[in-house]
Amino acid sequence: MVLIKQYKNHRIERHNGVIQVVSPNGSRFVVALDDSKLSGKRRYVKKANTIASAKKYIDWKTRKR
Repeated sequence: MVLIKQYKNHRIERHNGVIQVVSPNGSRFVVALDDSKLSGKRRYVKKANTIASAKKYIDWKTRKR
């Protein structure tokens, strides 16, 4: 894993070209993996594999509810 950036207490890392967000508790989220389906094969969305997408995910995850 290669650290790309720290953002809002989360790590944005790259592993084998895939950008992941690592939360403070150590859980990982693959930014470009479309997991919107309830079951079946997940789809990799290459154009979503960006730092901007990772930041949007972190913003969504950390927004006050």
